[in-house]
Amino acid sequence: MNEHQWKQMLQQIDPSLTINVLTVNDTGWDHTIVTVNNDTIYRFPKQPDSEDFLHKEWSFVQAIQRTNSSLPIPKVSTMYADHSIKALTYPLIEGHSLRTVENTITLSKHDCRKLGQFLSVIHGINPSELECFEHLHTLTFWSDLYSSLHTKVFPFLDANVTIHIDHVFQDFLNQFDTTYNIDQNVPIHGDLTTSNMIYNLEDKKLAGIIDFTDAQLGDPAFDFAGLYWTYGSNLVKQVLSHYQTTLSKEDMIYRIEHFYGLQPLIHQLLHLQKHHRFDEAQRAIERFLELRDRSFL
Repeated sequence: MNEHQWKQMLQQIDPSLTINVLTVNDTGWDHTIVTVNNDTIYRFPKQPDSEDFLHKEWSFVQAIQRTNSSLPIPKVSTMYADHSIKALTYPLIEGHSLRTVENTITLSKHDCRKLGQFLSVIHGINPSELECFEHLHTLTFWSDLYSSLHTKVFPFLDANVTIHIDHVFQDFLNQFDTTYNIDQNVPIHGDLTTSNMIYNLEDKKLAGIIDFTDAQLGDPAFDFAGLYWTYGSNLVKQVLSHYQTTLSKEDMIYRIEHFYGLQPLIHQLLHLQKHHRFDEAQRAIERFLELRDRSFL
């Protein structure tokens, strides 16, 4: 839809809404982001039958807001039409996506402390407070992802790259039951990358965490994957030093370094292949190989 059509749809859902300025961002994986008057976000899922996912995200955000969270999150409201949730809306958190400045910004000790405290809080939420939460990262999930990688992506990669990816994935699958299939899964963000961290350039600190679309019950170590992919092991260990858990942090670091922190490549490659942009894959491949060499020394 074009901007005029989005404006019409929003005003049909909420006739009281006054729209002076409207922008549409359709580049995301799961949602179209419509910004109204430069201060309010409307996030519409791209897939049909997404009401359960919207309920899940809304319930998680509500549960986090009932805690003493160390970082701001969106103050989410639901948008209904025809007796079902069509979108989530919330006031814009001022700042920039950390992804846009990650090459020039190193997170401070203050940011690491806040992230460690934030993850301690969300991982400690009782799953009974949440709607539509499931454990999705099963052996079947990862095996199916691996099959998709072989079918859709490997034909476009050099053989030496596929060998390294195979090594990492096979090592993970072989250790799944003994190392990665932990006894108690907790509520996780599920996509805590720099794209979903808001950074205030003026104050030089993290300003908030957004987009809980991929929230689920899972291994808490998974939420450190995006930090490892972008900043490496030293920063992850700084964040973990402020993280409260009864799990072994050494075991968490192993899972992060040997698979969770490497698997962002897989999702990037599948996304690029789907959108016919595979010529953009080289940077991600180089990052994977760099981190893989460190992990398997």
